[in-house]
Amino acid sequence: MARKAGNPKALSYALTANSMAALFAGQPAQARVLASHAASAAEQARDPWALLHATSWQANATETWSSLAFADLKRVGRERLARLGSPHTYLAKAAADEASGYLAVGRWQQCQQALRVALGSDPGAIGDVAARLTAARLASWQGRQSEAEAHLARAEELFTKASDFHNLDFDAVRAEVKLAAGNAEAAYGAAMTGLSADGQPPTMCEWLAPLAARALADLLQISRDQKCPSTDLLARTESLVANFPSVLREPGTHTEHYDRHVEAFTRLYGAEVGRAFQSAGNAHQWIQAADACQAATLPWEEAYSCWRAAESLLLHGHSQRALASTVLRRGVALAEELHAGPLQECLRKLSMGARITVDKPAAPSPEPNQVELTGLTPREREILEFVVAGRTYAEIAASLVISEKTVSTHISHL
Repeated sequence: MARKAGNPKALSYALTANSMAALFAGQPAQARVLASHAASAAEQARDPWALLHATSWQANATETWSSLAFADLKRVGRERLARLGSPHTYLAKAAADEASGYLAVGRWQQCQQALRVALGSDPGAIGDVAARLTAARLASWQGRQSEAEAHLARAEELFTKASDFHNLDFDAVRAEVKLAAGNAEAAYGAAMTGLSADGQPPTMCEWLAPLAARALADLLQISRDQKCPSTDLLARTESLVANFPSVLREPGTHTEHYDRHVEAFTRLYGAEVGRAFQSAGNAHQWIQAADACQAATLPWEEAYSCWRAAESLLLHGHSQRALASTVLRRGVALAEELHAGPLQECLRKLSMGARITVDKPAAPSPEPNQVELTGLTPREREILEFVVAGRTYAEIAASLVISEKTVSTHISHL
């Protein structure tokens, strides 16, 4: 009817509605085509809301929001809105969605840039809330706790019915911020609010069960350290698993990337429950979680899993030291790349306590008058650098793909 009427605005809305229907009918390719045509019609009609709506569903039909593909499409959509001369309210909502996607995959600099766009002028209520929730997550992960709490407080002030509109991720973000502040009880309450909400699961629903389990594991660790009774906390953990045996999933058609995403949070959930119950194989649960997070491009959660894995490995004594060293270095490298200050501190504190060197060996910079070591083979020079850096025989062997006996022979020659 819109085509017959020659009305591009009506056509854009009709095409986007059909895109939504196609996506939930399990036809994402058709949904993408319809949304793309809807965006073109919106540009022809010079309707910024229609364009925002169409480009949003084009991104939704392409990949889950916590992906690079989604973030890139939202950025392109924002740029199209800007070329159309759209009011900042529309640009801010697109930029806030863009920021959340970039944050999830560890592109924190691009996340910051998108947040500056969103909050650089009056973003309108929804754009402001969405941007501040993402800003709270970023600040929390990077150790700016007061900033994180200020962003969260402002989002709550702007949108008082925080848990009733499920397109906003209040509950998961609140749980993350409370955990970073050391308030595990409040974090547990926030995660359970999201898990128990009526209707469709909220955004970031996959995070909720692992966050609830993490809060309980933290509370149990405090209880054990203080030699307090933990029966109630163990019962709450058992109840959590009984009521939520698996992580929540978003409704609709899912991609291969989204399946990896769910697998990662399933592994995280199991590892947190294992930490709560002090399971014998918890270290390997965390390594599996880290690997699953890597496959799903969830670097913040991967770095956190490395910390927990190394912590668990080192509790089992020297026999796990070589594996713990590898996991620690992996976590430190990630945390440094993400500027995740609290995680860096936890990982480095663990490495110092275990006397494990986590920094990469510095490349030698010969001085003009430095005496050249003669009589060494290239392999012996290579091994010497590892020795100076504090690496163990097992670590050197693993790095150079040789046996520990061969390492020992080289060091005897040295």
